[in-house]
Amino acid sequence: MYFMFLFLLLGLKWEAPPMGKLKISMDYSAKFVEIKDKSNSTSQSRIVKKAILTGEGGGAVIRNHLGEVLRKQVWKNTSGKTNVGELEAFSNSLVWCLNFFPKKEDREKLIFETDSKNLAYVINNGRGYRDADAQEILDKVRIDMTKFNFTSILHVVREKNQTADALANLGRLGADITDSTNMEVDETSKFEFDEIDDYKKKIYQTG
Repeated sequence: MYFMFLFLLLGLKWEAPPMGKLKISMDYSAKFVEIKDKSNSTSQSRIVKKAILTGEGGGAVIRNHLGEVLRKQVWKNTSGKTNVGELEAFSNSLVWCLNFFPKKEDREKLIFETDSKNLAYVINNGRGYRDADAQEILDKVRIDMTKFNFTSILHVVREKNQTADALANLGRLGADITDSTNMEVDETSKFEFDEIDDYKKKIYQTG
């Protein structure tokens, strides 16, 4: 059983795109803390626990078929809604790629992936949101998608999206990462930003 688990774990790594394609991995991170709400309680037994959102962030990375990092970005979210945050990760990544790839023929090589089932379902099935803020961003996303050569995004498990997850957590923590336009990233140099948790160690070490 242990070896089967290890085999499965080792197999859950980021999958590179085919040669000639580039893959954009994106993610959203939210931090919640649990508090006891006594406002509507008259006894200790009726105290309700509430989850409070304390921080949000997003991140994305572009890699080629060799797994080389071509570009990376992080940002801090303030929407206060997880569905909006996931959608903003996609929206920010689209705008980012439009700026980085001004020629449509270059954008035709891009593949977008997320570990958000909800986001992939909404995008791939032409669905919408009841939340007005989320729907407003979705409308913009659909307009931006017409400037690319795809109509759907890939859904991957979180274990295959750990680099984007690490970047999203760095964004939530307020890390300052310079978005390099250098197409050749030196694996030995890693990043040159301050120590923030262990997330920075995962950028090149995980999927």
